[in-house]
Amino acid sequence: MQHSQDHEDRHYLREMRLFHSGTVTLLVLCIIVPAIVHGDVSSAWGNWDSWSACSVTCGYGSITKTGYWYNEEGVKTNETFVQHSGCYLDIKCPVDGNWTMWSPYSACSKPCGQGIRTRNRYCTNPRPLNGGNECLGGGSDQTNCKLDDCPPIPPNFDIETCKQPGKLWCKSKRMCVEASERCDRKVQCHDGSDESLCYKYGNSAGGITLPLTSIAVLIILFINLI
Repeated sequence: MQHSQDHEDRHYLREMRLFHSGTVTLLVLCIIVPAIVHGDVSSAWGNWDSWSACSVTCGYGSITKTGYWYNEEGVKTNETFVQHSGCYLDIKCPVDGNWTMWSPYSACSKPCGQGIRTRNRYCTNPRPLNGGNECLGGGSDQTNCKLDDCPPIPPNFDIETCKQPGKLWCKSKRMCVEASERCDRKVQCHDGSDESLCYKYGNSAGGITLPLTSIAVLIILFINLI
């Protein structure tokens, strides 16, 4: 029955609830929803849908639920009211590994002839955690280098001279040089072995290079000074 005079009253619904279930905790803040009454027939928001699943599978995320507006005939309309809230899953999130930057290339591995320079990177930026993916690709990279040609074996070289005192055998055992020529920054052996492990050849940093024996002496002196 239609009243001779329509009137509208606004009623307000309030709710504030704390939900806790297992590893999920959420807080619903106070929500004020209007209901409009036309005589004895009212238009109003219907019941809320259920809360959605948490938007994440670990850590902090969000959840939503939706209410629908029902007209005077009790029919659900397309008008919606969406309520948002936070959620937290007490599960450690996986962390995928990531590479550090490449290091500078190392010094050339040989004082003469074909050598290599090496650079490295590490899967520590961050490390994989909680089942996260390992870094893709390799952690080492190489490139060729050649500082100089190695000297040839002298013509008519007499290997018997290598048995004399004061001689240094080259690594190949095909020739020898004076022992005093070891680590003198000048390659004498045909395979460069008289200078191998003496210096950082072609140091990309351009720093001072020293024979290994000198480095050992410096370390001993430093220890004595402490």
